[in-house]
Amino acid sequence: YRCPQTLSFFLTQGLPVIIISHFYPITYAGYYTLSVTVLSAPAKLISKAVGDVLLPKLSVMASEGLDIYLYLIKVSVCLFLVGVFPLIFFFLFSGEIFELIFGLEWREAGEITKWLSFLFFVGFINVPAVQAIIIFRMQKGFFFFSIIVTGIKITGLFLGAKLGVSIIEFIQIHSFLGAISGLLVILYVLFRSKSKTRSCLR
Repeated sequence: YRCPQTLSFFLTQGLPVIIISHFYPITYAGYYTLSVTVLSAPAKLISKAVGDVLLPKLSVMASEGLDIYLYLIKVSVCLFLVGVFPLIFFFLFSGEIFELIFGLEWREAGEITKWLSFLFFVGFINVPAVQAIIIFRMQKGFFFFSIIVTGIKITGLFLGAKLGVSIIEFIQIHSFLGAISGLLVILYVLFRSKSKTRSCLR
């Protein structure tokens, strides 16, 4: 089930560029790509480090019947507190930063980064939930969830572009749909981990 999920991930990541290139001036595709690069580099680095630590920890806790539910909440809250400050920073100052570093013509890339930061923020705090999916062997359910979410994202983005929304509104739709799906993953995993913990403690 992980291979189709990976394909779904790359599809939803690459789809905005394809739609932007088709419905908007090609320069916006460059702005979007730069914004994603700026946000993803530190996010991937930290997320991988956190995930590499969490997976064996969660595996040990599951084998010993410990309370994974509370642990997931604690780690998620910690990641929230770590990530909220960069989120605020990018939201408030990304336009000025891009203009200062890349020039006035790249300021709009900063505006795109401003809204994409919400998507990457949720992706950052749902690292514990994604790791727990492996521990609880929820890949099958997550696979079908990914298929549904991917369909919704494709439909939402295509309809938005077809209706002629501005590039910023298009990015807002993309970020909103991605953030909501990430939050749903967190809530679902917490619900499952709570029920698993209760069954282990009986």
